[in-house]
Order: sequence, then C-alpha cells, then structure tokens
Amino acid sequence: MIGYKLLIKIVYEGVTHWFSYNGEYYTAFSTIKHGTTYDWCVEYKPNEWTVPHKDCGPLAVFTDEHSATYHTNSEIYLWKCDYEPSTEAILYVNDDNIYNTMSLAEILHSFKSTVFATKVKILEQI
Repeated sequence: MIGYKLLIKIVYEGVTHWFSYNGEYYTAFSTIKHGTTYDWCVEYKPNEWTVPHKDCGPLAVFTDEHSATYHTNSEIYLWKCDYEPSTEAILYVNDDNIYNTMSLAEILHSFKSTVFATKVKILEQI
C-alpha cells in the first residue's frame, strides 16, 4: 500500500542517512557515529524494506499526503512509501526493558491519517 513517512536527514562523512522523526537528532547522529542502537530511532534506506527493532513495533505511516505535509518543515522531510499494514493497535518501544506504549487512538489525536505497518519501504522524497 502507498503511504507517507516523515524522516529526518543526517549527512555524516558524505553519506546521507534517513531516520524516523522522533525529535531527537542526537540519537540519530549517535546511531551513525557510534553504532549505538536506540529502539525508537529507526533508520530507513531508499528502496529497502525497514522493520521495527527487536521487541518494538509497529512502524507508523500516514495514509494521506496532506496530513503528513502539515508536519514537515526545513528539517523534517516527507517521503512516499510502500508499506504492509499491521493489525496491531498499540505502538510499543522497549527502552532499557521498560516498555513505552501508545495506542493508535492516542496517535490519531495529534497525527491524523496515521496507520501502523509491519514494514516500510521509502520510495521517493516529495
């Protein structure tokens, strides 16, 4: 299915990296520079399937381009993506064995047209 993904861009040593937007550039940069894995910081590569980290999931995407565009700015980029829908109703992140959760209803309150996905492939930057 076609959807839309908000990502941040980090260029390090001439290589462009795309990460899920979580408001924390430091975690994305640290992931690249130090090889540190942060469960809430998922890296996406164009034309490759991305899945959630172990003990985390699902991924979130927008189904409507207009809703997604509302959240973009000079540091948050919009990508068209392909995704496989998830049947899960809770987004969960294992943060040092403490599970942080958020229901789809809670996410939809702030981010209209959001759905959950088992995997996402970013196709083209819009």
